[in-house]
Amino acid sequence: MTENPKCVERLRNTLKEPSDPNSYDRSLGSHFDKAKGFFYTKSPNDNWQIDHFGTGGQLIRYDFNSQLSVAYVCDGMKIWQHIWVKTEQKR
Repeated sequence: MTENPKCVERLRNTLKEPSDPNSYDRSLGSHFDKAKGFFYTKSPNDNWQIDHFGTGGQLIRYDFNSQLSVAYVCDGMKIWQHIWVKTEQKR
């Protein structure tokens, strides 16, 4: 498969900043910077990073400036440790 540089650059430019900043997400019950199914986080260097959450606290993040991707993958056995997952209180 060959990579089309124009297509990749156009996609990066489309996703580089949130198109729906500070919008309320009903399923998570909070405000987030979002666009096209992704969440956005400001890095300490004040540039946008694109995020996507998975089941059980999994996360993938991409930094546009450094072009660095990070993926946190787990088996979902410890979902109560993720900040967006609420479980029943143990007695």
